[in-house]
Amino acid sequence: METITKQICRLQGQVTSLQSGLNPLPEALFQEEDGAIRLRIKAAGHALMASLRCNGESLVDAQIDAGGEALLEVGALPAGQQVLRLHCQVDGALAPVVTHIAYVLSGDLATFRHERQGDPLVDAIGELLEKWDLPGGVMASAQEKGEIQSTAIGWADAAAGVPLNENHRFRAASLGKVITTASIYQLVEQGSLSLDIPVAEALGMSDRHAAVFEGASIKHLLRMSCGVQVDSATGAPSPLEAGTLAEKPDLHSIVSRDWLEQVLDTAQRHFTPGEKFDYHTDNYWLLGRIIEQVSGISYADYVIRNIFQPLGLNDICLATTFADGRHPDEVIYHEGDCPPEAPQAAMGVEGMVPAPYQRVMPIRDAMGGWLVTAAEMVKLNQHLTDLAPSLVNEASLEGMLGREGAAPMPTEWYYGDGLFVQNPAGRGLTPQLVWWHFGLVPGCSGLLARIRGRHISLLVNGAPVKQNIFLATLWRVVLKAVGR
Repeated sequence: METITKQICRLQGQVTSLQSGLNPLPEALFQEEDGAIRLRIKAAGHALMASLRCNGESLVDAQIDAGGEALLEVGALPAGQQVLRLHCQVDGALAPVVTHIAYVLSGDLATFRHERQGDPLVDAIGELLEKWDLPGGVMASAQEKGEIQSTAIGWADAAAGVPLNENHRFRAASLGKVITTASIYQLVEQGSLSLDIPVAEALGMSDRHAAVFEGASIKHLLRMSCGVQVDSATGAPSPLEAGTLAEKPDLHSIVSRDWLEQVLDTAQRHFTPGEKFDYHTDNYWLLGRIIEQVSGISYADYVIRNIFQPLGLNDICLATTFADGRHPDEVIYHEGDCPPEAPQAAMGVEGMVPAPYQRVMPIRDAMGGWLVTAAEMVKLNQHLTDLAPSLVNEASLEGMLGREGAAPMPTEWYYGDGLFVQNPAGRGLTPQLVWWHFGLVPGCSGLLARIRGRHISLLVNGAPVKQNIFLATLWRVVLKAVGR
């Protein structure tokens, strides 16, 4: 492993595995001292061999007697975001297990300074990212049926000094809601589904759960006016291998009935369906389960076969959870001024982690779990309306974007099906039609839009604490740059 001497390291968080199977667990504490990382271990109950590893390679090993202690000096690390895994093996065990994990930032973060490129939109976005101290982003754009142009600015990994390029992948977050919407409309076009079907019927709910969702239809889920909130992370199985905490190879399983029932147990009704707009991202998790019920295959498999593959988008996949298990082309997500957070229960660990790595990404599938490039999002956008094969027919697209059925809003814009929409006519595919959606998870933000016939996608590997102010400012900057 290549190392850099005198590399300053910062401890960002550490967790203890709850599923290693080792009992009792050794006591382990990572410490940051004078820019270096140390690990104190105490063997509890039995002797063990401890090995601290980074990217699969051993950093330091120690044999510790039962009840004994050891202080491990980590030494130099490669620059960048690093994940240190403590592997422990007791006598008689067939293999070591991961008991503790630490997140370490090695090296100083490179600062992004935008150099003007002569493109009004790229320059406007670059100046905004610099102002908000974000590491960088990739923007792709195209006219209605035109060729997609991509521009990368800033850093994929600001600590390692790795620049962004147009092939880097990001978490799509809520930009992916239009993917779920298109899937629902395809099933409607096939005659397999109706938007007026009650949510309770579509998901085969018990009377107890159906009472909470009374009056709520699939259309209400699409329009964010369901009036019911659920927590889709409740009861979620871990997508990680128990002993190694590595990502499982198959993330495309249909959600079990037990998991769905536990999620429905969290349902709370807040208002009459259709009464008002309430952006609740888990609405789209429920839509993913409806797609599974109707199609008989997992949400991910349905989307890959019916949305991505017909367009030749064969590299889009579900995002993973740990930085060291990410896709080879995936960026590092920078927490910026976001504080550490407790990981979701499905991760099977306890402690604190950097905010961008707090969520278990595969369980977010239908509400924003995809890993994409900016160009791929533009291509998806083009195939909604301007390019064949169309993901949905014209009648479906008009239904998606029409004001009819939208929750009452005192604005000229409204929430359609998986997209924010501005259309003075309220219906039809008019020249004035604008649609967009923001994407936001800790450490990642983005925008997908169609403005005056121009398709735009922006993916940023950072997100500030004042996220709503940033996104509102981003939208104003984009509208001004494209001359609207």
